[in-house]
This record gives sequence, structure tokens and C-alpha cells, in this order.
Amino acid sequence: MNESKLRLSHYDARWKQEFEQMRSCVFDATQGWVTAVEHIGSTAFSTAIAQPRIDLIAGLVADGDFDETAASLEGLNFQRLPTPKWAAGANVGFFLKDGHKALSYQVILTDWKGPLWYRLLRMKMWFERRPHDLKRLVQAKLHLLESEADTNEYARGKGIFFSALEDQIEAAEEKQ
Repeated sequence: MNESKLRLSHYDARWKQEFEQMRSCVFDATQGWVTAVEHIGSTAFSTAIAQPRIDLIAGLVADGDFDETAASLEGLNFQRLPTPKWAAGANVGFFLKDGHKALSYQVILTDWKGPLWYRLLRMKMWFERRPHDLKRLVQAKLHLLESEADTNEYARGKGIFFSALEDQIEAAEEKQ
């Protein structure tokens, strides 16, 4: 088992404020290269459990300088991470910052209104409209926690869940 022990928390009302503060920091640091920042991930939902990490997606303007914007995020003490296979593509970067009191932040920098932007926001909107699927996600997370999954196993388990859910979403959209 990996040394990274999985830690999940019930919703904390301060997460919304933490998002708003980091959102402001991202806008200030990126000097107009980012046009929108959205709160994604389980910390955005009051009925979910989550790793104590605020996930943000930052939308790069159409003619934005990706490298300069990435450097601006690194100037906020974000560390650039390898891009996971599920998100690979042009102009995609993952950045992690450890915060205070065991809270961390992840910024996903990508093209505003690009494929990854729509993919991640579509998932958030799906959960907003279908709380029973959010409950299924919580149950999957609890199962992973009970099985004493480490953070890598947790990520793989969530990946399987989200892959199946994306198939469900696509099938529902095709019916419309």
C-alpha cells in the first residue's frame, strides 16, 4: 500500500469562502489571461464528502499565453503536476498548492470553453441536477475509504466511477 493515506471530510462551509479567495488570487495573478474560474469537485457540494482540496478550473482566454499563465500560478506557490491521461490535450495544466490546516488547492488550467472545460463543468451540472448520482459518488468514496485505499487506489476507483458516469451522461444526451 502507498504511504499516502486517504483522508475524506464531510462538507465544511468554509470551503466556499476558500474557493472565493483562491479564485480572486488566480484572477489577480494571471493578469487577464484567465477569463473564468469555477469551483468543481466534491468540495463544491454540501452533501458530498471530499478530500480536503479545493478544485478549481481556470479558463484561459482564446489568445492567452499558456506558459505565462502557468508561470503566474507557480508564482502563487502552486507546483505543476503531470497531466493525468484522462485530461491530456493541448493547453492543459494541473497545479497543486498545499494550504493551511491540511487544506490544499488544485487548479486545472485549460482553454475556456474548450473540451476539458465543458467536460468538467458538464459533470458538475449533472450532479447539481441529479443528486442521486452525487449520492452514488459518496457511496463509492465511502467504499474506497472502508477498503483502506491509499490515494492512488482512491484516484483509480474514482476514475472508474467517472468513466461509467460519463458514458451514462453521453447516452442521456444522445436521447435528447
